[in-house]
Amino acid sequence: IEISGSLIRENDEVIAVDGYFRNIDPVKKAQDELIESKHSQELMFSYISHELKTPVTIVLGYATALKDGTLSDEEGVQDAIETICEKSLVLEQMIKDLSQLSQLQTKQYSFNYEYMNCEDLAHIIRKTTLPDLRNSGIKYTFDIAGDVLRPLNIIADPIRISQVMSNLIVNSIKYTKPKNHIRMNITADKHKKHVIIVLTDKGIGISKEDLPHIFESFFKSSNPENAKIQGQGLGLAISKEIIDAHGGEISVKSKYGKGTTFSILLPVQQ
Repeated sequence: IEISGSLIRENDEVIAVDGYFRNIDPVKKAQDELIESKHSQELMFSYISHELKTPVTIVLGYATALKDGTLSDEEGVQDAIETICEKSLVLEQMIKDLSQLSQLQTKQYSFNYEYMNCEDLAHIIRKTTLPDLRNSGIKYTFDIAGDVLRPLNIIADPIRISQVMSNLIVNSIKYTKPKNHIRMNITADKHKKHVIIVLTDKGIGISKEDLPHIFESFFKSSNPENAKIQGQGLGLAISKEIIDAHGGEISVKSKYGKGTTFSILLPVQQ
């Protein structure tokens, strides 16, 4: 609260006090958001420079070796070309992810929302994620509660929802050994107000310290076993932005060494 006051005098005598009380919560909130935004931008630029530096250095190193003839034998040349191609694809994907995340966070990303049946959305998700599951060699189960979903409709961008589920599936595959199991279940809550998508794996799980941060941009686990897994830490941040844009919620439960469960709630069109 801001308080201002002054004395009103007449013939050198105080005859009144004039003042006001003003609620400056909105001003303070705007200032805090500006400071937080600046901090987030500085942090993001720091992460970007760090993440881009490694693949760029590797590409430059191999390209220089090819140019000056340091690598001349056929096997070495082939390895260099494959590495340059691999790291270039990583850079390309990182740039795409950064662009999409930036557009999502600044509300400049466009969605192609459709009014559609909830069971149809479930089958689209199944169709787009099954190839990754099949190629992984990991046992999986895919359950769609057709009788529950069939009477319900939703407004959603099916391509973006499928992108979210693909991100989650790829993560589960990375952290799950072939002998373990991945399960996806799509149904609705008992009040028929939300579609519920639950993805459960029996992978290595997420530590209690890492759990609050996994939807943050560029977050990477400090756990040695998790840190071995490649990734830029953008997939989950993008997924959260997409679900938020649908008016939904994404949450996670995990126990290290036991597995992880991601849950998504999407509002049904009433």
